[in-house]
Amino acid sequence: MKQYQITIEVDEAQLKQIYLDQDKSLTEKDLPSTEEMIKNEFDWLVQSGIEMIGNIAPIDNHYLKK
Repeated sequence: MKQYQITIEVDEAQLKQIYLDQDKSLTEKDLPSTEEMIKNEFDWLVQSGIEMIGNIAPIDNHYLKK
């Protein structure tokens, strides 16, 4: 099995709004953490043979800028 490493950028406001739009009974206080929402969005990858290994955690933006 071959491994890859990626960095993703997430618009947290848009992600939260999508969750709120999908379930009108939710309030912003009810939402899971950003990391959990990202994990939920990537869960469909398991069905296509992609496995996620490791934790989803924010990184410092200055680390990526050159």
